Amino acid sequence: MTAATAQAPAAAIEFDRRLALLLAAAMFVLVVDTSLMNVSISAVVTDLGTTVSGVLGSFMAGLLQRLACAAGVFRMDRGRHAPCVPA
Repeated sequence: MTAATAQAPAAAIEFDRRLALLLAAAMFVLVVDTSLMNVSISAVVTDLGTTVSGVLGSFMAGLLQRLACAAGVFRMDRGRHAPCVPA
């Protein structure tokens, strides 16, 4: 292995500050959203007369949908790609 081939992988990896900032902001929003939801779960359970499992299940379903939309996953609409819309 020569010196040129040893440094090629390191040179091929570029750091994208904008992407890193976007991912950090997304993680911050996710943590804040999850923290606020965890604090209010008992009040939601009491108000809706449901169980903690039901509230957490619906919360996780909504969270997964938001993450899928943010990641660019689209639903199919009559054979065309349509943007993810809130259900």
